[in-house]
Amino acid sequence: MYFVLTVVLWWGMEALLEAMQNHVHGGNTLTGCEAELQELMRQIDIMVANKKSEWETQLQAVENTLDVRERELTATQALLDQKCKEMGILQHQLLKMEKVQQGMVVQYESQLKNFQEELGELMKSYKKLQKRQLKEEREEIKSREGNKESKSELTRLNKKIEEFRQKSLDWDKQRLQYHQQVASLEEQRKLLLEQCKVVQQQTVKYQTQLSSQKQLIEQKERLSQSEIQHLKNQLERANDTICANDMSSERLDMSIDKLKGANQHLKEDQCQLQEELRQLKKLVQTLTQENKELNTMLRSQVDIIQNAEHQQQQLHKELARTNELLNAMEIAARKSLEESLLLHQSSDVTHSQTELQRVQVQLQASLKGEEILKAEVTHLQKSLESSNAQCIRLTEEITRRHDEMRQIEEDHRKCKQDIKKLRDQLNHGEQSRRSEMEGMKAEVSQLTTELHQRDITIATISTTTSNMERQLRSEMEKAERSATGYNVKSDASFTDLHDSYSVSLRSLEQENQQLQQELSEMKTKLEASAKASQDRYEMVLQQIQNKLTDIRQTEDRRMQDLQHKHEEQLQKLQTRLEETIKHYETCKHNSKQQHALPKPGSPSYLPDGPIQSNSYDCSPHGSPHRAISPSSRISLTADGNEADFSDDTSVKSSHSVHRELFAPLWSI
Repeated sequence: MYFVLTVVLWWGMEALLEAMQNHVHGGNTLTGCEAELQELMRQIDIMVANKKSEWETQLQAVENTLDVRERELTATQALLDQKCKEMGILQHQLLKMEKVQQGMVVQYESQLKNFQEELGELMKSYKKLQKRQLKEEREEIKSREGNKESKSELTRLNKKIEEFRQKSLDWDKQRLQYHQQVASLEEQRKLLLEQCKVVQQQTVKYQTQLSSQKQLIEQKERLSQSEIQHLKNQLERANDTICANDMSSERLDMSIDKLKGANQHLKEDQCQLQEELRQLKKLVQTLTQENKELNTMLRSQVDIIQNAEHQQQQLHKELARTNELLNAMEIAARKSLEESLLLHQSSDVTHSQTELQRVQVQLQASLKGEEILKAEVTHLQKSLESSNAQCIRLTEEITRRHDEMRQIEEDHRKCKQDIKKLRDQLNHGEQSRRSEMEGMKAEVSQLTTELHQRDITIATISTTTSNMERQLRSEMEKAERSATGYNVKSDASFTDLHDSYSVSLRSLEQENQQLQQELSEMKTKLEASAKASQDRYEMVLQQIQNKLTDIRQTEDRRMQDLQHKHEEQLQKLQTRLEETIKHYETCKHNSKQQHALPKPGSPSYLPDGPIQSNSYDCSPHGSPHRAISPSSRISLTADGNEADFSDDTSVKSSHSVHRELFAPLWSI
């Protein structure tokens, strides 16, 4: 609402401003009210802009909240979809369970129907027995009525009694016999009842024994299940140990990789040493070249000295001649020209004196040049001796480094051989472990199959025992019924039942004994196999761990020794290189300082022209000798045509090359 009001006010103010502007254009100037209106319009514009910015921020916040709510809605929708899927899965599971339960209900109903049919059959048989008993009772009643009729007939036949007294006596005897037989039958019936009671007691005992045997079988099953669980736990432990061994093998692989990296570092160090040897070889070559240049310079200096001596001899001869001429001129001047040629003689004397002074200066300069040349010759000889000693030292260092390189290569080869042996041992250990694990798995599978077979046999035995119990119960019921109805016939059937029952009990006892023996044998076998497999596995693990510890210790020691050796060798090589570079720089600096001195053969040193030509022509090839340029420095870059010192033949060839290079220096 506030926004609508501000918009309406803004539009109204704009209309007023337009009207005022029209009025102003009509001919009058702006008044104070119009200025105030413009001020108000400006303030209203500012307020509207502020409100607009606030509303935009609020709209942005509302949009952000809407986005968040939409995201939450999408998340909740996804959760609802997931829950719906889970509900569908649960419904599917419920349907499956209902189907399974319906199947179980159908099975139970079928079993109930079977039991009901059996009960119906039993009821029918019971009704038949009742009908038979009723028939027997009716027959007894009829026999009693017949006895009554016989009594009436006896009354009628009293006359015939006398005739049949003898027969009656016989009948009495027979009756007594029959009574005795009935008594014996009653006794037999009592005995049979007692035997039935005994048999029932025995059946109860056998039932208790069977129940106890069932309990024992259940206990054995539980024990077997516990043993199976124990074996499963052992298998899990074995799997854990296998995983640990795999981890240790991975660690060994990591250590092998580290050894490979160390070998690569050693190879890099060897390459650096080879490069340093190449650089030293270049140094030796440069030193040999400098020695050759120094030899040439020495020869040129010797030639210059010889020429200077020859010039000195010539100057001495000229001095002697000039002295003789001066003496003669003095004598002649004294004798003949003392008086007449005073002026002419004075001019000649001054000329001769100037010549003498010039000759003396030349002699002094030549003497100084000889001294300087002698000092240079001695210095050059010393530098040659030092360079020869340095070359000999460098050759010794090169030979020693070649020996060190050979030792390093031998150590590297030994390390490679050890690594190969370790890999072979690891592979062999892994193969043996795998074979043992496969054997253990096969044994475990055999044991599981045997346990399954034992469970199956126990189940079959339990089913057979239950069937036998049912048969025995049915037979006992039949025996009891037959004993009550048929006392005479039941003797044979009861004896047969007793015999069959005893035979079946004996067979069951034998089967139980066999099963107990088999169970004990299986237990012993399982315990023995488990102990043997566990002992083997522990032995193998201990051997592998011992081997791994030995291998690690040996490898660590070797790596430490090699690292110490390489560090010492590198330090020695660095110190020697620094010493050789410093010595070479000092020698080079000294040689530069010596060559920076003025040469005796230069034109600034000798005044005469013929002497200069002789000094320049004193080189053996007819060309002036040049000093060593500063560009002839040590080139430490590796050359492509250099020899590789990795092999013995290359080492021998390098020795021969160094001998050929230093042969002229040693001859000097």
